[in-house]
Amino acid sequence: MGPEEDQGKLLLGGVDRAKCEGELALFDVEQNIHATSIITASGKVFPFTKKVGFDTGNAWFSLESSIVDGIHKDLGMDSQNWFDCDRVSNTADSFKFNLGPINISVPYTNFFYEAGFNNKCGTYIGSNNNKGAQGIGLPFLREVYFVKDLETKHIGIAPVKHTNETDIVDFWF
Repeated sequence: MGPEEDQGKLLLGGVDRAKCEGELALFDVEQNIHATSIITASGKVFPFTKKVGFDTGNAWFSLESSIVDGIHKDLGMDSQNWFDCDRVSNTADSFKFNLGPINISVPYTNFFYEAGFNNKCGTYIGSNNNKGAQGIGLPFLREVYFVKDLETKHIGIAPVKHTNETDIVDFWF
């Protein structure tokens, strides 16, 4: 699934190495990982203090309040909860997600939408009210190749490579 696509592909029982930019980072977990931090384009680092869970059915990002508040402040959210689209949508800036063994860059444009007035943008980044794992949805998942081995309960993540080529192999982890 690309950043402009509304459809993805599901591969069962294997890994398509052609869709990975580099090697998969492997995690010995079934679902939630201990990610390290999210970093804004200005260099502000927001550490994750709770596990991060990946949710393909979620168009949002549900993060701890302190992270959400910090990101909103760093990116200039106004008093009506809007952002200047030139700052967050009409830019090549990106968030960097430090997941431990791998860093994933995700463009700001994945997290914001144009409101349709006064060059204002809204965001898909919201607070989970500090309850449970932080939900990482489609804005992030559009930029990664994500694989899960249901037998070994391991997941693998790599930056996605958008290509029509295939190189399907069996799980090795």
